[in-house]
Amino acid sequence: MELVAPRPTTTILDIGCACGGLGLAFNEQFGCWQYTGLEIHVHAAELGGYLVGRFGGRVIAGDVLEGVTLLEPAQTFNLVVSLSAVDWNEQIRENLRAAWKFVADGSVLLMTMRLHSHICLENISDSYQSTTLI
Repeated sequence: MELVAPRPTTTILDIGCACGGLGLAFNEQFGCWQYTGLEIHVHAAELGGYLVGRFGGRVIAGDVLEGVTLLEPAQTFNLVVSLSAVDWNEQIRENLRAAWKFVADGSVLLMTMRLHSHICLENISDSYQSTTLI
């Protein structure tokens, strides 16, 4: 993250934030407090909202494709992060376009994707990655 050089005033959107762990790390490491997480699983979003709320961050329950209606109109961020979340279903292109809409001019979209040499799953029910809290 040092290469991205976040400052305390950096506005951050974390797509697929789970319980807000990345927001906690940004706050602890760089003093970032303008953190917004977007998480599709309601219970994870509730816990994340509590955790990052302690430093002024927030987590919103919803899908990236709904993000435009969940966040303030035309809101953009200095850093948009998605660590293996945008590619969770067969709507990868739509999710990527939606994520890009939140990136302010001259800012950064930082993401990881699970890429491999095999055909990706097209049926979300065949996914082997857990989507529930234990």
